[in-house]
Amino acid sequence: MAITCNGIYCIEAEWESDFRKRYTMEHILKLVQEADKSNVDFILRTAATGPSLLFYLRKWCDAAYAKYPILYLSMHGEPGKFLMENWKRKVKLGDLLDVLRGQCRGRVLYISACEVLKKVDLREILKETGALAVIGYRHGIEWTPGCIVDYLVLCALARGKLHPRTRLKQRVLDRVKGVIHPRILKEYGFCMEVS
Repeated sequence: MAITCNGIYCIEAEWESDFRKRYTMEHILKLVQEADKSNVDFILRTAATGPSLLFYLRKWCDAAYAKYPILYLSMHGEPGKFLMENWKRKVKLGDLLDVLRGQCRGRVLYISACEVLKKVDLREILKETGALAVIGYRHGIEWTPGCIVDYLVLCALARGKLHPRTRLKQRVLDRVKGVIHPRILKEYGFCMEVS
């Protein structure tokens, strides 16, 4: 029986002001793609500015990208905001939700950004967007452990049906907690809500 593969649509911000440093989530996405030889497809875009972030979000909402139901936002953050342009500009989570309002039926939002979800009710995001699940962090995340958690979450999401009755939340938590100590997940404020 063929395994269902769900495409990943990743938007990352510039990680450093020094462009000689090569931080990118591409390596994580390629690992997910190669894991179990399932050939999960992904799209990766770098948003250097707030308007480019919103542009790429609008594109993800297009029917042309329906085969990429996992939105993976990877960037610096603070409570309720994404940090862009070397932390000089901020994009409010509410601005993203305005773009995504009612556009996420059967889709998953993975917000891999420090503290963005700190004071946010994930059920409200589900209600506003129609998303199947919202995943992210309420506290700061260190780079290497964060990459490991991202890899595990994306592997769990990318393979198998995206539907609440498929025990999606349990599948993700089992995958992550099988490798990462629960104390670390608690320290990072790892959170997930499913509709």
